[in-house]
Amino acid sequence: LELAASRGLELRLEVAPDVPRLVQGDALRTRQILANLVGNALKFTERDQPPRVHVFAEADGEGWTITVRDNGSGGDSR
Repeated sequence: LELAASRGLELRLEVAPDVPRLVQGDALRTRQILANLVGNALKFTERDQPPRVHVFAEADGEGWTITVRDNGSGGDSR
């Protein structure tokens, strides 16, 4: 988040209401992956549209997905 603040960007987080507050999994790896995706999104984002992190549950109820979106050339990572 320091990179966001230094570039004058606000990171937006959207969590769907059906995503549980606690999930079971590898917290270290999830944190590393999310930090890399968000870091890249911040690097390639212009000031007019902040990057967004969206977390939602899968339709079958068997998992969840995290999407990181920015306005750079790649634009969408899962």
